[in-house]
Amino acid sequence: MRWLDVRSLTPTAFLAPVSGAAQGTFLGDRLANRYVLLSPLGKGSAGRVFLARDERTNAQVAVKVIKPYGSTPFATRERLDAELAVGCGVAHANVARILDIGMSAWSEPFMVTEALVGETLGDRLHELSRLPLPQALAIVREAASGLAAIHRAGYVHRDVKPDNLFLCDVERHGVAVKVIDFGFCTPVERSTGEEEKVLGTLEYIAPEQAVAESTDGRADVYSLGVVLFRCITGELPFDAGAKHVLTHHLMSPLPPPSWLVDGLDDRIDPIVLSATRKNPENRYPSMAALIDDLDRAIAGLPVQGVPMRVEPDGYRPTSEKGRLAFDTLNEER
Repeated sequence: MRWLDVRSLTPTAFLAPVSGAAQGTFLGDRLANRYVLLSPLGKGSAGRVFLARDERTNAQVAVKVIKPYGSTPFATRERLDAELAVGCGVAHANVARILDIGMSAWSEPFMVTEALVGETLGDRLHELSRLPLPQALAIVREAASGLAAIHRAGYVHRDVKPDNLFLCDVERHGVAVKVIDFGFCTPVERSTGEEEKVLGTLEYIAPEQAVAESTDGRADVYSLGVVLFRCITGELPFDAGAKHVLTHHLMSPLPPPSWLVDGLDDRIDPIVLSATRKNPENRYPSMAALIDDLDRAIAGLPVQGVPMRVEPDGYRPTSEKGRLAFDTLNEER
């Protein structure tokens, strides 16, 4: 497998609008005269994912066939550029790699990624409800390491959730967790103003994302804190209709996990609560700070947590658009 120069991955023709593409890509097709599609792996808003064989190397890979630009809001030029930049430009064991890109005979863009063996954390939680504490801490710690690498590269993931954390066959991959799906990633320098729309998964979304305001790595810290809560308790902190979920993320503190799990290690509450405070200034300032406390908990040491910098804790919109969204959600509560 070869690494690609991300600077070469944004040709206009690759993402140009397509008209008249009545056909599509199917099992058995050979893409780029190289990748033979073997079996379906999944389907989402942006396209379909197939297990494939790379005929040049005889290795198994995953091929994500993307709906052409213009056919869906999830296949915009900006979205694909970000996914390519992160998947090709972040070299870290806990971040899934993008290996190649191309265009199918039916004008469908596709990207080739390493074929991961295992299941998503979402699948695991659907089967087991909640995880043993040591396993939950280990999984979230590896996810945090991958997200820290994405942040160092200048991006915010913005869709951290169990379905985007892949639990690998360790013997094949050497690590337990890989962060996947970079379609919502945003460069930090382009996240310092108001966002055009709310992007993320409602149950895990950070308050600043809920009102389409600027984000940095602390938004991913919040979402990963919700993932940790879900792993430990078997429950989502806020499970209601869509409008009310957003309102809870903006205004309601998470219940301490110990309220739901008898006998829980008393070092876990400060980690979850420090990660999921409403005001970003009251959260862990970086993924590295969260990792430090996770390592302490895993080693049986006292955790640091984060002292309240702004009291009372609550999200304070920073833009007119954010204030309008905040007030609207508050009125509908």
